[in-house]
This record gives sequence, structure tokens and C-alpha cells, in this order.
Amino acid sequence: MIAGVVLVFLITFLKLPLDLNFFLRLKHSLN
Repeated sequence: MIAGVVLVFLITFLKLPLDLNFFLRLKHSLN
């Protein structure tokens, strides 16, 4: 049960920078 929570945290932690990168790229292309 604890391992599942850790896994979810890791996925979210790795996904966040990618989402930010994508968002910045999108903003950059609009300008």
C-alpha cells in the first residue's frame, strides 16, 4: 500500500517538470 503511494508521488514528481516545459514552450510559440 505504501509502495503504491510512493509510486504515485514519483510519477507526479517526474511529470511536473515535463508539463512545465511543455507549458513554457507553448507560451513561447504564442509570442
